[in-house]
Amino acid sequence: EIIVHSVKCNVGKTNDGIRNGGTRLANEIIDFIRKDVQERIAKDDTTKEQDELNITYSLVGNSLGGLYARYAISLLPYQLSLNFPQSPSTKLLNIHPNIFCTTATPHLGVSRHTYLPIPRIAETIIGTGMGTTGRDLFRLNTEKDLASAAAGNLVNVAIGGVKRLSALRQHKSEGNLAANGENNEDGNDVTNNTAGDNTNNGMVLKDNDEDDPKDLECIIRNMCLQEKYLSPLRNFRQRIAYANAYGTDFQ
Repeated sequence: EIIVHSVKCNVGKTNDGIRNGGTRLANEIIDFIRKDVQERIAKDDTTKEQDELNITYSLVGNSLGGLYARYAISLLPYQLSLNFPQSPSTKLLNIHPNIFCTTATPHLGVSRHTYLPIPRIAETIIGTGMGTTGRDLFRLNTEKDLASAAAGNLVNVAIGGVKRLSALRQHKSEGNLAANGENNEDGNDVTNNTAGDNTNNGMVLKDNDEDDPKDLECIIRNMCLQEKYLSPLRNFRQRIAYANAYGTDFQ
């Protein structure tokens, strides 16, 4: 038996980025699977005695929906625990990926892939006007942004280091800096205080979607290259990507 479910979670909510849309999609998929299986078990006496159940699921996403689906499958579990109020036992539900299909989905983003070529500055303006989703699609959060942020971080650290060095020299000239890190006249450890200033300057840049500031990432690039997005895609029995044949599709 095949059950078709049309998701509703992203209706009217397509401007806040691929991550948020994909997360909402994953939550709706899990909620639907759990509810549907529990209802079936309640109606079928033969499945009530089974401790472990198996189902398959397929996804079909069009355009931006395909990108939501790409992100969602990185969050979907392969097993769910089902609890029933009338029974103290817990059933294990194995979820098997079957078919993953996208139609007219911009897997590489839309930058330099628009129907009419537009300059990068125009892409920046249009993408910014479209909100977080527009920035994702036009790949405005790229490695260049990361490099710029890292360079700015190094500049901030360098400036902070110069300021601290000047402060230390001033303390030395005034005779207030105690030798070997001892306390000064105010009873404060000067060495520890100046070193502590560095913890508040700049940001730590990591290649991890959960830890990076969201405005410094390119989710399109990450989904094309990072294993945490590619591995769930490989687990589907079949992967299909439909595209227009006239060079006008964002593939």
